[in-house]
Amino acid sequence: MNTEEIKKFPLAESDNQVTIASGPVILDNQGRVLLTKDKKDNFWKFPGGTLHLNESLAQCATREAIEETGIPVKVLDRSPYAMLITKSNPDGSTHYILLWHWMAILDHIPTIFISPEGLEVSWFSEIQLDTIEVGPNVRPTIAHFKSK
Repeated sequence: MNTEEIKKFPLAESDNQVTIASGPVILDNQGRVLLTKDKKDNFWKFPGGTLHLNESLAQCATREAIEETGIPVKVLDRSPYAMLITKSNPDGSTHYILLWHWMAILDHIPTIFISPEGLEVSWFSEIQLDTIEVGPNVRPTIAHFKSK
């Protein structure tokens, strides 16, 4: 995704905050997806975080995978899947441009995770996803990468 594509998102001129975040979508050979859960949210989501200065989207996704799950990954698809999520607050709206990269674990696939950031980390099958609360971007993002 390039700058021109990001500019196409419908961001109101009066809104003053846009956050760009990137993260990995990691599917194993059994079709399970790796998700995290922290103490501030009551749902499972992809690892990910805010883009740092002079960092590419793929670099951000790779860094976030290591920071949040402790595992090294490699990019499988350089074309990220993008979503816009808007959260309203008393000071106006905050827009989050979320860009997800399809990635693979470099070494073996761990079954038990010790998150450097203290997050819960776990694998979920498609059937299990129907039994847990997930972020609004999880299902459409998985569907996007499974269709490739």
